[in-house]
Amino acid sequence: MPSFIVSFIFIFLFISQIFTTFASNNSLVDFNDTGDLTNKFTSDGTPQFTNTSSGGLNNTGAIFVPLGSNDIWTTKQSYSISGAGDVYTFSAYFKIEANSGWGGLGFTSNSANSCDFQCQPETGIGMSFHGGGGAFVNNRVYSNVSWPPDLVLGNWYKMILEVQNRGSSKFDLNFKIYNSDSSGELGSLKTEKTQSDVINTSLGEASTIYGFFAASGSRMSYIDDFYIELEGGSSIIEAGSPVVLTTSITNITSSTATGGGNVTNENGSPVTSRGVCVSTSPNPTTNDICTSDGSGSGAYTSLISGLSGNTTYYSRAYAINANGTSYGSELVFTTEAALEPEPEPEPIPDTDPIIDPTDTEADVENSINNSDNMPLKILKKAIKKFKSQGCVHPKPEELTWLVIKPSNRNGVNGVFVTWTQFRADRVSIFIDNGKGKFPWIIYKTLNDGNEFLPNVSLDQKIKIKAYNSCKTGNFSTSISGRNHPNGWWNINK
Repeated sequence: MPSFIVSFIFIFLFISQIFTTFASNNSLVDFNDTGDLTNKFTSDGTPQFTNTSSGGLNNTGAIFVPLGSNDIWTTKQSYSISGAGDVYTFSAYFKIEANSGWGGLGFTSNSANSCDFQCQPETGIGMSFHGGGGAFVNNRVYSNVSWPPDLVLGNWYKMILEVQNRGSSKFDLNFKIYNSDSSGELGSLKTEKTQSDVINTSLGEASTIYGFFAASGSRMSYIDDFYIELEGGSSIIEAGSPVVLTTSITNITSSTATGGGNVTNENGSPVTSRGVCVSTSPNPTTNDICTSDGSGSGAYTSLISGLSGNTTYYSRAYAINANGTSYGSELVFTTEAALEPEPEPEPIPDTDPIIDPTDTEADVENSINNSDNMPLKILKKAIKKFKSQGCVHPKPEELTWLVIKPSNRNGVNGVFVTWTQFRADRVSIFIDNGKGKFPWIIYKTLNDGNEFLPNVSLDQKIKIKAYNSCKTGNFSTSISGRNHPNGWWNINK
């Protein structure tokens, strides 16, 4: 019998896009609340700095630094380490008051620190500066730089230290000094210094690092507007909360995506819940759409569902312990375009255009042979009619085996389907439309056959049904190209 092809063509436009962290994490402490210093930073045990309500930028709150101080303060919040691509930027304003001593800022692997002669931590990467120069500092090893003339007494300056994580405990450093007025308005760049290939395993192998600022001797009188900015996979971790990293978004469809995270440190309190949160607005929280993916430390995978087609989403991992909730860095992705709605079925005519009640089976065979474009509903109606008269044809046996493997034809990706079917003269191939329904898309007059399906992914489920004149076989098991790890798949009935 000739084939009857009634095809519904579904073209999937894979327009999904995955970006790195959409927006940097940042934290500003302006010290306008006089409790900011002790609430948000840890002293070295012999505090000398104080948080005053005036004296800072625009005469607002600031850190007062007595001349002759030897003091270092470390952030209580920490910053996660995800590896290569992380960028940690620390900046603050310093008012220069005298010309004997050092100021400092940077990052350390310790939550509390003590001073050496320039008040740098024992383990960390930072910058120590005086009037006409300073030094990059790596675990208290000093690499001197200079920028004459000296910083002007009585003036404000903004110091910026950027640390780029290159992986394998290797870091690149960049330090800038900007002139500033007393309101924080920046002027010209005073100096810029760089140092590359700095090895620091105490930072590179840590799960989190901390920021610090310090003073030794008589150099500055006030510090204001402490600012941390993070890029890449790093995020801000509040004190005691777990450390969680966001992993990439994959397998994006019009309604689902696969994400995940990695809890690298429970911070002394067991993680009771973890997963991924998504929203159409930045910085999703546990009040938005979230998965629930177990508890404890380690990596996990999240199936995100309930998404809308052709929509941009913001996503980040989360983890909860008794001390609080932490979030990983933020990723942004766009779902695929939603599938077109299935067409409404055409009304079945009151009279059969090719089947007559007095037709014999031979008459139906002849009508079918001479109607290349006969709709499936007509064939079904004919089959139903002959069933009522008593069909003598045997029922097709179930699918013996089905193979699905990735393929490419003329630059178009898809899958190649091969099947074996006994006692059948036609088969139909059905493909999941992403809504749990299987539209019928290909009709073949083959017993054993194969078919290339363009623009069908390995994630889509496929099943086959056989026909034998007036009798219909059972559906095969629905499988996808992801059912087997070795690249092609075989199901035995």
